[in-house]
Amino acid sequence: SVATLETLLARPDAQSRREVATGLASLGTPSATRLLGVALRDANAEVAIVAARAIARSGVSGSAALLAARLHELDLDAADFLLAREIITGLAHTREPAATDALAKIASRRAFIKRGHFVEIQQLVAKAQAMHAKEGVLR
Repeated sequence: SVATLETLLARPDAQSRREVATGLASLGTPSATRLLGVALRDANAEVAIVAARAIARSGVSGSAALLAARLHELDLDAADFLLAREIITGLAHTREPAATDALAKIASRRAFIKRGHFVEIQQLVAKAQAMHAKEGVLR
C-alpha cells in the first residue's frame, strides 16, 4: 500500500530508502511518481539520484515539473552538483514544456565569478537544450 511505502521511505537507513525508490521506479504510475518526489528530497544523494532517474524515465505527466521544482531548490554549482546533473539529464529526456522552461531558466544564469561546477552545469544545459531543439517538445 502507499502508506507502507511512505513508511519505508522514512526509514533511517539509506539502503532501505534507495531500494524502495528503485522498486518504485519500475512501477511508472502517478502514485509511484508522487512517492519518488518524496525520495527526490532525501538527504542521501544516492536515494535522491535514484528517484530523479526514475521520475525522468516514468513518462508520467507532470514529471518534468517535479524535477524542475527540485532543481530550482538546489545549489547547482557546489554541494548539490551530482543531483543537479542527474535532474538536468532527466529533463533533457523529458518532452514536457516544463522541462524546456526549467532548462531555459538555468541557461540564463549569469555569474560574475564562476564558482564550482558553473561551467559544467551550463554545458550540460546547453546539450539538453540542443536535444530538445532536435527532438521537439510535447505540448
